[in-house]
Parts: sequence; C-alpha cells; structure tokens
Amino acid sequence: MPNFSDGAETATQSLRSSQDVYFATDYGVRADGVTDDTAALAAAIAATPTSCHLVLPSGSILITTVAINKTMTMSGQGVGATFIVPTSNVATITLNQAITSKVYDIVLRDFHISPTGNRGSGHVGLVLGNIGQSVIDNVWVTSAFGGTPYIGILVENASQTTWLGAATGCASDGLKLSPNATAQAT
Repeated sequence: MPNFSDGAETATQSLRSSQDVYFATDYGVRADGVTDDTAALAAAIAATPTSCHLVLPSGSILITTVAINKTMTMSGQGVGATFIVPTSNVATITLNQAITSKVYDIVLRDFHISPTGNRGSGHVGLVLGNIGQSVIDNVWVTSAFGGTPYIGILVENASQTTWLGAATGCASDGLKLSPNATAQAT
C-alpha cells in the first residue's frame, strides 16, 4: 500500500489551526484495524457542530454503523489511506435516513468503505436518505480487503447529489436508486 502519511500530516497540521475543523482521533477513534471505533466515531460526529468539518485519520476504522443527520463534511486522508471497515450486516454509514426533514450540504470525501469478509443481504456501504445538494467526492465502496459489500451505495431520497469519483464493487448492486432519488455523476 502506498505511503500517504507525508501529505496527510502536512494537511492535518494546517487544518488544526481552524476552529471549524474537528479530528476523530480527539474523540477516541484509533483506526488500528483491531479496536471497534463505532462509539468513538459516533461521538466525533455528534461533537462536530453543524457546517463544520470532521477529519478521519489514516488507517482502518472498524465500525458497525454510524449516522450523519446534519450539515457537515467528513473526510479521510484518501481512498488508499483511510478505510472504514464494516463489521456487521447493517448499513455502514447512513445520511439522514428515516428523518422527515431534508438535510442539505453533507459532504463525504477521501475514504474507502471496505469489509474484511463477505457481507450478507442486509449490508449497505453507504445510505443516502433524505438529503439534498450534497457531495460524495472520492469515496469508494469496494472489496479492497477481500470481503464484498452486498449493496455499495443506496440512494433513497437524495436530491441534487453530486458524485465525484465514487466507485463500487459489490455482490448485488453497486449503486441502487430508489424511485424518489436523483443523482448527478461527474
């Protein structure tokens, strides 16, 4: 695997000077590929104020499921450096799912969702619920660690969502759109 640490450290140092940037490691995310980081990542998301930026570290972040239900940016250090590793057959990351009021301007960028083992029919890498005018940028949902997500990205009720370099490789559907969804891929 390529070494991305030099650029990531420089970017992290410059981001630390901003009041609007929060770091998942400050809330206990270890990204060591052994620790269950679900509670720590959920705490980091909850602590990040609306319209602010949460930065994920390099490494493998093991989680069951986390939800983002507010306007925010969550970014990793790149698809070859930050891996979110699902450990169960539920949706790994959900964006405003089952919430009636629409959330706008959620941005996800620069990370890779990849299970270590094959996931069953209940697993979805990323669920886009009731969101609008959001951006998915350089987010991959694939089988990098040998496991296979069942559905890569499920778009339920998202509108005006822009995809920039999203990739999927899944057992069932790479990208599944519900009848209420609209998306723009670039």
